[in-house]
Amino acid sequence: MKLFYFFISLLFLLSVASLTFAGQTLLLTPLPLKNGDVEKTTDLLRRLQTLFEKENWKVVGMSNTTPAKTLAAALEIAQEEQFNFNNKRAIEIIHQALDAIDQSSPALVDLQKVADAQLFLAYCYKNEGQTDLMNRALNEAARFNPSLAPNEVLFPPSLIQSFETAKDHIWAQGHFGTLMIESTPTGAEVFINGTFKGKTPLRIDRYPVGIHHLYLQLGGTSAYKKIEIAEGNNSSLRLKLSGVREKSTFATSSKTFSLSDKKGQTTWLQQRAQEMHQSQSLGVGLVSKKSEIMVVITRSQGKDFILKVPKSTSNNALVGMIAEKIK
Repeated sequence: MKLFYFFISLLFLLSVASLTFAGQTLLLTPLPLKNGDVEKTTDLLRRLQTLFEKENWKVVGMSNTTPAKTLAAALEIAQEEQFNFNNKRAIEIIHQALDAIDQSSPALVDLQKVADAQLFLAYCYKNEGQTDLMNRALNEAARFNPSLAPNEVLFPPSLIQSFETAKDHIWAQGHFGTLMIESTPTGAEVFINGTFKGKTPLRIDRYPVGIHHLYLQLGGTSAYKKIEIAEGNNSSLRLKLSGVREKSTFATSSKTFSLSDKKGQTTWLQQRAQEMHQSQSLGVGLVSKKSEIMVVITRSQGKDFILKVPKSTSNNALVGMIAEKIK
């Protein structure tokens, strides 16, 4: 056993010496895997971050502060960064917070801040001269909350006008579907993307296509589901407020991937890298099984791979193995 760990340590040192990409920028991010070990993955990413930074890589995608507990708190932190002219850091913070919402069952208070976060994201992209990404964020803000009133002190008139244009494009000229929502028991308050729409049973006509967040509440109970509205479709949905969800007649979407879904992992990482303006990216996911650990590595450049190691393998040893694979 001692010989094994000596070999791993030697392999690690040799791998570090082989990382010759000094001065480049790397997006390092956790892969959203089903049954992923979040705590161990985070620790592994931190160790990889230290390795790359020692080799003069500039690592992005890893927050140096404790993650905000709510989207509103993350938005405040991002606004402070932008106030100090650090638009890229603000963009990173907002994306991390929005990713956290996509990968969980968010609270209503967080959903109610998504449109604000997207609008602020558009502002940061505007400052960075990223027009396409600015417009994408504006469209998302308009789609989530058409009644959002931009702060005229915080945002320039040109951005506010662009937001109004986006609202008109989506809500007056866009593509729509119909949604019928029922609940057990009836009379639940319905929120779509954090905005109150009425009580169940509820029919909503001409609602923009795409992914939306549906949240129901009645008394001290609630239910949540991410839904997809398709153009021209009449979609129906019934939720049990006990938390047991019945089958929907339309598809749902979730940014969580199985170990075998390499295409989904790669597409997600490529989109993440595009949003962060990075050409080099490394996604890492870790799943703990009964007797082994499976580490999934997805890259924008280079071959993807899965490491299968004994469950007793330390993260230090895993760092060495990963460095050897990607050198």
